[in-house]
Amino acid sequence: MDALPEGAALDGNVLQWTPSADTVNAMEESIKFTFKVSVSDGELSDSAEVELTVTHVDQMASVVVTADPQSLLVKTTSKITVTLKDSDGNPVTDEVVTLQADAGSVTSPATHVGDGKYAAEYTAGAAPGTVNVTAKTSSGKSGETTLTMTESEIAKLFISQPPPEIHAGETHQFTVSGEEANGNPVNVRNNEVSWEIIGGIGSINENGLFTAEKVGNSKVKATWKDDSQITAETELFSVITGQAAQLTLKATPDTLSPCEQAEITAIIVDACGNPVVDERISVLVQPHNAGEVGEVTNEGDGVYTGMYNPPLTLGDVTITFTTSNGISGEVVLSITEPTEGLKQLILKPDRKTAGAKDTIAVHIYVACAQGIAGGDITVTYDKNLFSFVKSKPGDFSGMSYTENHKIPGKISLEITMLKSISGGSGSLLDLIFNVREVIPPLYFGTSVLAMGFHS
Repeated sequence: MDALPEGAALDGNVLQWTPSADTVNAMEESIKFTFKVSVSDGELSDSAEVELTVTHVDQMASVVVTADPQSLLVKTTSKITVTLKDSDGNPVTDEVVTLQADAGSVTSPATHVGDGKYAAEYTAGAAPGTVNVTAKTSSGKSGETTLTMTESEIAKLFISQPPPEIHAGETHQFTVSGEEANGNPVNVRNNEVSWEIIGGIGSINENGLFTAEKVGNSKVKATWKDDSQITAETELFSVITGQAAQLTLKATPDTLSPCEQAEITAIIVDACGNPVVDERISVLVQPHNAGEVGEVTNEGDGVYTGMYNPPLTLGDVTITFTTSNGISGEVVLSITEPTEGLKQLILKPDRKTAGAKDTIAVHIYVACAQGIAGGDITVTYDKNLFSFVKSKPGDFSGMSYTENHKIPGKISLEITMLKSISGGSGSLLDLIFNVREVIPPLYFGTSVLAMGFHS
């Protein structure tokens, strides 16, 4: 061996070598070294090679300890951060960091939170003064920081102001701060005050997080725990209704005949149960052509109503109300034969709208026709809108009738039966009209066609 590397020594036939920290840097990670050992007695000689791999090892270069805040009140807390770096400035992430404080208490060991930073929390004692917090790594390196504790001299307390309105179900974070008699600011943590809601419109936790619940006006009050005379209040603010969260739908009655109407009532509330008073509602009636719900009226206090007009056909009908944000409710109605003895006649056009020159069939519909054996019917219509074409028998057999339509705008019908109708509902007669050349499209209902009936 001609020369020994730096840090190596030959003791007899034993070679000892301690590589220096800069033998391998962090970028190289590891380097292979080959040692050739030669021996000779002057005549004979021999040699052998030995290969060693030297890997990079983090060498702690700095242990920096910081506190936030560095100056705090007695019996409050501060966040301690220990930052470890090696000689190349890279973060050291595999150390165990223990901490000690010469007053108060500190959590230990610290928790690695990434990027060579280790976190702990210091809690100050009851006495003012200074305290040293020392951090020591498992490799023997250490660092420290000094914190200053002061007694509270708070003369005023301040509270952050909320927005004028908060929707029910939403949250808002309140914060507090303090001020000494001389005007110097004092750091106050949210859990150092007692929180109170004046007005009962929600709830607030120990850290000042407010949850809006009930519609109304209120204030939030904070009281310094060490002196109940030191308080702060917010300005008056409002909790307003949140988005629709529930829609309850009912029908009155839920069983009706084709000649009756049902009132459909929707009650809409938000997630906290407050009535939603300004909602827009869409309506779906199923199956198709199973009647219709008229204009939905906002009755106030989260109540909305609409009148349902059933079809001629019997069976179940499903009505669905849906809010603008997609909350829906439904109700099922049964359309049945009317109560026996009811002789109400209604005019039911076969379509809702029509244009100029269109043809319309208008059914003279009777609910619960049992017992009808004849009668006189007079139908009046707007001769400026319609021209009468013809009449034809409806759904009941064994009926004959005479028709007089000589007077424009009026049709007189005389019905006779071989025997009285045994039961059922349906059309006695169908009247066919043409729409004259008028625009726009017209809606046909009892407001356009009027009828008188005498049994």
